[in-house]
Parts: sequence; C-alpha cells; structure tokens
Amino acid sequence: MKLIDKDLVEETWKEVSQYPVEKMADEQARFIKVQPSVAPFIMAFTEEYGEEISSLALYMAYVVYRMFEKSVRVEIPSLSRKAIESAFQNNEEWLKGIQKMDERLLQRRLENSDDVRQLFVIKYVIEAIFEEGGGGNGYQDFLNDDTRNTIFMVIKIFIDALDGVTEV
Repeated sequence: MKLIDKDLVEETWKEVSQYPVEKMADEQARFIKVQPSVAPFIMAFTEEYGEEISSLALYMAYVVYRMFEKSVRVEIPSLSRKAIESAFQNNEEWLKGIQKMDERLLQRRLENSDDVRQLFVIKYVIEAIFEEGGGGNGYQDFLNDDTRNTIFMVIKIFIDALDGVTEV
C-alpha cells in the first residue's frame, strides 16, 4: 500500500478526538463488526495490564483503522487471524529489539528502518503513547514503560497487517 500522508494522519486523529461519546461508541462497534479478529487479538495481547490499557489499545487501533479507511476510500478487507499472526511473526525479532528503547532512539530506528511501511502512522502512535502530554490525550497518568511498549507493539502489528491487505 502507498504511504499514508502525514496531513491525513494528523487530520484523522484530530477528527476522531473530537467525536462525541455516542459517535465514538458507534464507531467502535462498527470497527469491531468489520474487523472481528482485531479486538480479541488486542485484548489477549494487553489483558494482563487491565481494562484501561486494553481500551486504549483498541481506541488507537480504531484511529489507525480510520486513517487507512480515509486513505484508500474503499472497504478494507477484514483481517483474518492468520494475517494478524503473520504480521506478529514478521515483527517478532524487530519488536524484541526495541522493547527497552527510549522514545528518541526508537524514532531514529523507525526512520531508518525498512521494516516500517507506514512511517507517519507509526509516528502518530509514538507521539500519542510516548511523548509527554501525547497531544493532550489525558492517559499519560496510567502508562508506564511496559504498557507503552506493549501498546506500541500491538498497534505496529495491526498496522502491518492492515498494510498487507489494503490495496490502493
């Protein structure tokens, strides 16, 4: 898939952050319906950290999904468990290597890596979960290094799985 434009990434996360509670609930339900394998994957990957972390990861997955939707303007195929597992396996060694990196080193590695297909989407994820204030998201208080890294890993896997099934 082509690289998702930086402006579209920014426009989308700002748009989603302005959704009223009811619209966000409707959109989350739609996301879970059209991507039924994603929520169980995210919940399994984050369950040890509790509901707040799982909910945050699911919210971020929706925002990323919305970025892809707006970029391709066609229906995105549902990800199969196999597609998600394949993305996980393809990322396993790479992800192990970044688990204990600080945010600046991670940024540099991402910018110089052939393993990152959607650089601007990944940068959004890093900003949202690693940077102080995270764009005013209000969830920095309950994140620590371990939960940040876990959310990053699950969303990176999701991005790569989406990128693999999405046509321009």
